[in-house]
Amino acid sequence: MMVPGGQHSYVYGAGRIPETDAAIAEIGAWVREKAKI
Repeated sequence: MMVPGGQHSYVYGAGRIPETDAAIAEIGAWVREKAKI
């Protein structure tokens, strides 16, 4: 997920930056769909 103006290591913003939380949720949804879990 691209976050305009975001850092390369955006995961350090988890729990503090709404765009980071949204990106992590999107990644999790993708993994769950691919892993069928």
